Amino acid sequence: MTWVRLDILGWAALAVLLAWLPPRRTQPHAVAALTLVFLSIHAPLSAAILSLFALGSWALLAHENHPTQRLLLVVGAVVVTLVSFKLGARPQFPTDLGTAVVPL
Repeated sequence: MTWVRLDILGWAALAVLLAWLPPRRTQPHAVAALTLVFLSIHAPLSAAILSLFALGSWALLAHENHPTQRLLLVVGAVVVTLVSFKLGARPQFPTDLGTAVVPL
């Protein structure tokens, strides 16, 4: 994906408008929603992974107390997911650039 395509520039312009036009309290939500739509179109796997990470973080922070087990579970899930994709994208031969693109 090149960054000089007109649709990419349109997404960027829309992101700038959504960062300025809505009321201040809704600006982060508008930009986050636009980002989710953009990722869902261009990289659905990344959108799903980031959504799960966000839900895990929200579940962790939704409670006053933060038990160590829950913290380790969420952080462990994030680390295991990222490491598994990194290892899966590793080249098979020194001249190979890798067969999979790491999402995110």
